[in-house]
Amino acid sequence: MSHRHSGKVMWLVVFMLGMLVGSVVAGPARSAPSPAAAGGTRMLSFDPYAAHLAGAASFTNGSGGAISMRHTSWSFFTLGFTAPLDYAAGTPLTARVVWDTGATNCTVAFNSSGLEVTPVGGQHSFIGLDVNQGQPVTAPGTASRGMEMLLTTADQPVLAPGDSVTLTVQRSADQETDTCEQSVAIKGVSLIYQTNTVHMPRVQR
Repeated sequence: MSHRHSGKVMWLVVFMLGMLVGSVVAGPARSAPSPAAAGGTRMLSFDPYAAHLAGAASFTNGSGGAISMRHTSWSFFTLGFTAPLDYAAGTPLTARVVWDTGATNCTVAFNSSGLEVTPVGGQHSFIGLDVNQGQPVTAPGTASRGMEMLLTTADQPVLAPGDSVTLTVQRSADQETDTCEQSVAIKGVSLIYQTNTVHMPRVQR
């Protein structure tokens, strides 16, 4: 074999070894995730102290919860937010309210006027909310135990990313269905929503 020919063979062997080592180090090429893998559920947390209060609702010093809704009269609080950019338009929303009370084995008459939605360039509308899946909101047998109350929209709410939204939660303590004779403390409020596939962050590997 000539020196020139053997040199070409050696160059080809080195090239093939380089390709093999590179494939082992880099690994196989990753494909883009499917929409089912990219979408998911996220939670948006609100500051209860940013709420607007009315009726018998009042802010506390933080030791017993951010908002106190007394048992003597009707009260409500309202929180505003903008639908996140990664919200999947038209998918259900759930508002999650964490609360407790010093009363035990009683029911709280929570209700809501729904979500008021105002799109840019459009007129405002209301989206109804199902309170606690139609079940009574009940205080447990142990005082001051944290509980959650869920407010859920219908399957396809008319809502899109960037829309302005207000959420109102009421306690109708003057109704017969409200049997808790102590204040209800609102500990936290959050929004659970479904994400789309466009604004989901992707980790480069």
